[in-house]
Order: sequence, then structure tokens, then C-alpha cells
Amino acid sequence: MKQPELTIEELLNDPEFIDYCLTESRQVPGKWRQQLLDHSQNEKTFEKAKVCISLLEGKMPEALIEAKQLNFITLFRKVQQEKAKKSPPFLWIGIAASLFIVFCMGIILFKNRTRPLSTYENLAGKSIEAGKGSQKSITLADGTEAIVYPGAKLLIADDYNDGFRKVAVSGQVYFKIFPQKDKPFIAYSKHTTTTALGTAFYVRDFKNTTQSAVILVNGNVKVQAPGGKQVEFLEPGTMMLVNNKTRAAEKRTVSKQELSELLEQKLYFNDSNTLNVIDKLELYYGAEIDISRCHGELKKITGDYSGQPLSNILSSIAYINRLSWRIDEEQHIIFEPLP
Repeated sequence: MKQPELTIEELLNDPEFIDYCLTESRQVPGKWRQQLLDHSQNEKTFEKAKVCISLLEGKMPEALIEAKQLNFITLFRKVQQEKAKKSPPFLWIGIAASLFIVFCMGIILFKNRTRPLSTYENLAGKSIEAGKGSQKSITLADGTEAIVYPGAKLLIADDYNDGFRKVAVSGQVYFKIFPQKDKPFIAYSKHTTTTALGTAFYVRDFKNTTQSAVILVNGNVKVQAPGGKQVEFLEPGTMMLVNNKTRAAEKRTVSKQELSELLEQKLYFNDSNTLNVIDKLELYYGAEIDISRCHGELKKITGDYSGQPLSNILSSIAYINRLSWRIDEEQHIIFEPLP
């Protein structure tokens, strides 16, 4: 005797069918094999039910959501008409509610799962690198402008501007984002994930260093620390600083005036302490400078150093403080006391 035709609601309420979909088994379990053979239309029903489960898993490409939504509504109405004739009203109401919840939860879960926490390690795309003594200015496909500082690398995803605008950063890169409300810009580094729509900010994340940072010039951005455990929403003149060892993050303020001067390629110091000087030099030249080996109070600096080679400024700092400086194998600048 032939088995009755399959229905979508029957499959969606069957734990064995759900397990089959989630484990992506290659063979259809025998429980439904005969129904598929006896009723050719069962195959379409079977596939439609699998699509509903895929929605719950968030596997459907975003571009197909609208089309599937229309298909689902058409199917929903068709089943409603058939069930209204065969089933008691309360039974049908329960089935309809179940299908509607499945669809809505699928959309919600899909949207949530298409917001990746971190893809720095596996993002595939085109890589742009700046040489040790120069920087590169580029314009991305969507109009976003980027400055890749000396020794830094910017990786642009193969599917850039397709739903999301994803890039990965190593070293220091400055972004001026072209506004697109429907396409978030996501900049991944090893220790931060920054999401923006239309704004300007720096990402600093160097190899084998103690700290990484995202510094906001204008607009607003969301920054996540490793694992998505800490989230900060930055305003202009603020930064998120991440301890690369402990993964702890904190929000700090930055001088808006100094950020504006740096973008205008101005480098002024007015009785500035050495820590402030180092911070400005790091952003201006995209460098990583380590003065942790220097002890005691360092002299303050005054002057206009706009356009000067970094080596000249480093030598000036070293001379007035009786220090030496060198560049290590990671291209980090190290200050040390003279012997």
C-alpha cells in the first residue's frame, strides 16, 4: 500500500527530518525514500521543507531572501487553502503559526549569522602592501579611500561591496569610508573588528606588539575586541585600545585638533612631553615606536617638524635625551639608553 503524500508541516515537525537536514546526510533516510518513489511531487515538498530548515540555519544567501520570501508566502497560502478544507480550524491555526514562526526565525537568525565576529585569519582577497619607506593611497571599488602606511598590508575581500565591504589590516591603515547604509564596512585586524557606514578612522595593529588601536576621526564606528566580548561605540576624538596579551580593551579620548593637523600633514610640538610626541609620530608616519627601555624623565619638545623625515626627528629625540634608536626585524623602532 502506498504511503500518503508528504506535507511540509509534517516534515518540519519531525525530529528525524530536522536531524537529517542539520547533519547534511548524503542519503535520504528510508523513512521517506518510498514516499519519494511513490509520489513524484513529494520530491519538491521535501526540498521546500529543507529550504525552511536552511533558513533556520542562516545558510541562504542574502540575495535570495526576497525571492524565497515570496515563494514561502505563495506556498503558505496554497497550504492554507487546502488545509482549510481538510483540517479542523484549531489544528490549522497551530500549523499556520508554526510555519510562520519558522520563517520569521529563519530571517532573524540569518541576519544575525551574516554579521561575522572575526574573519581576519581566513579572509580571501587581493592584498596591497606599502614598502618600508613609502605609503600608498588607493580608492576602493565603492569610493572608499585608504592610506596604507609604510610596511602595512591591506587585504580587500574577493566579494567586497557584495552585501558587506570587508577588508583586513596589518600595520596601520587610514580609511575614509564612502557612505552606504545598506552595506556596512568591516575592517578586521588580528585584535579588533571595526564596523562603519560612512566615517574616517585609523586601524593600528602591528605584529608582536603590546597594543592595538582603532582611532576615530569623524562619524561613528563600532569596535569589537577579540571574541566579541567587548564592544565600544566610538565618537570623534575617541579610540579603543586593546592589550594584545590580555585582550582587555579600554576607551580613551584623543585630541581632535591633533587628528585634524595630522590629516593636513602638519606636525607641531609645543612643549610636548615625549609620550605625546611618540603618539603623534606613530600616527603621522604609521610607525610602531617603543620607549619602554628608557627610564627617567625625558625632555619636552617644541617645533614644527612637518614634512621632515622620521629618521631626523628620531635622531633629535635621541640626542637631547642621550638615547640611541634602531629598527628591529619587525620594523619596530626601539629607543635605548646610551651605554
